[in-house]
Amino acid sequence: MTDDSGFQALRFKAGELPPPSNPFHWLRLTVRQPIDRRAGVFIAALAVLFDWSMRATPASLAWFILVIAVCFGLGVSGRVRNRNALVLLGAVPLFAVWLVVRKSPWLIPLDIFAIVLLLAAAASYARGGSVLALSVPEAVRRAVALSVHFIAAPWFLKRTAGVPVGVRMGKAKPVIRGVALVLPVLFILALLLGSADSVFASIFQVDVDITSLFVHGLLIIVGAWLAAGLFRTTSADEPEPGKVSVRRLGCVEGFTALIAVVILYGVFTVTQVVVWLGGAQEILSNNGLSYAEHARNGFFQLLAVGGITLALLMTMRATVKVETPAQHRWWKSAALMAIVLTVAIVGVALHRLSLYENAYGLTMLRLFSAAFAIWIGLTFVSLRVSFVRGASSGWFVASAAGLGLAILFVLNVVNPEALVVNRNADRLTTSRVPFDTYYASGLSEDSVPALGRVRPRLDDDPALFREHCGDPQQDHGFAGFNLAEQRAIDVIDEICGK
Repeated sequence: MTDDSGFQALRFKAGELPPPSNPFHWLRLTVRQPIDRRAGVFIAALAVLFDWSMRATPASLAWFILVIAVCFGLGVSGRVRNRNALVLLGAVPLFAVWLVVRKSPWLIPLDIFAIVLLLAAAASYARGGSVLALSVPEAVRRAVALSVHFIAAPWFLKRTAGVPVGVRMGKAKPVIRGVALVLPVLFILALLLGSADSVFASIFQVDVDITSLFVHGLLIIVGAWLAAGLFRTTSADEPEPGKVSVRRLGCVEGFTALIAVVILYGVFTVTQVVVWLGGAQEILSNNGLSYAEHARNGFFQLLAVGGITLALLMTMRATVKVETPAQHRWWKSAALMAIVLTVAIVGVALHRLSLYENAYGLTMLRLFSAAFAIWIGLTFVSLRVSFVRGASSGWFVASAAGLGLAILFVLNVVNPEALVVNRNADRLTTSRVPFDTYYASGLSEDSVPALGRVRPRLDDDPALFREHCGDPQQDHGFAGFNLAEQRAIDVIDEICGK
């Protein structure tokens, strides 16, 4: 038997044979635009900026400058050619600006997550594709491709303008060999000259913190790696759509599971109506609960029900196989009933949260839980529109993500901590619930101006600024500048007498 594997390899290299089968060919990780000098300069600059920004807190001017530099570098590199990607890139500053304006630990992590999500999506769609076609399998496919690009980022840095590193290093090898030969002699001569003249020896007396140098070098390497990962993603082929196979469920199985959920939610809705009409007083009294106490319980459980149902419906939509028009009608009817009942449950959860807030006051957890419930409700409305119009699942995923980003942007605008302080202060005139001074004094700098405004209404409670007056205010310099922090310092200096 003749082994012609060598001839097949030559024919493959010559382009006469198709490439060998690859189960991951749908990722299409081939880099079509190698790194050039402009991209290399941007990557080096971003690496230095990354090291600089890591010296400051995330809520600072340094982080804002870093994010804007990333957007600018990707935008002018010529590698982001898709209109969808440009829109995503343009949305990044809408959340980056709050890194300078806000200080709340409830907002800053979410803003950073939104920035990372938008940058990753912009890089993934740089060379083609539509965000409105982003189904769940497509999102997984792009996430895998993005991860591989970031892992392979160092190999992307091995070429500049298409010239291998080895070619450029070949010209420098004689210089390197010359320095290596003379270095031992230079060391001995420097020791002798230093011992002969103290002024000359002082040149080499440099205080160097080895640990600090190591940290700087490590951060620069990490920054270069991350920047190269973004640039590599924008330089690669568009992932091939429609190649992820999902095991499909039959319509009968899916319809049965969905009807079971509908029956369960229907029974729960009936019980809520019975309680509201006063028909369950005996059950409540047996459990030692009044109607108000019953209504204030179970908010987080109901919120979890909404989230789980959303994940269930999305999974079933992606896996249930609907073939005939009759199956489609039955499936859509069951899905719409589940959506309507879930929206009703979310409404009950919001009502219970409102009662809870009226009784005990507003906190950041309750405010953000309400925001999450609103997002869940709007997402279900979007899902209902998607089912009714027969829109693609990609439209729904994009709308759900867009609604989440929009709610986060609104939260940034209204300043949640100031809203909590003002709401609890306003309740002093409408209810007998006292202002929780201990909780309010533990909020971040975002709340300080609002605390200063409501302080006269609280009889100048000295405990209101307990946390802030007790902490010395530090100047973080240009890199660490934050507008909320600066406003808080001005108020604290006036009230605490600093």
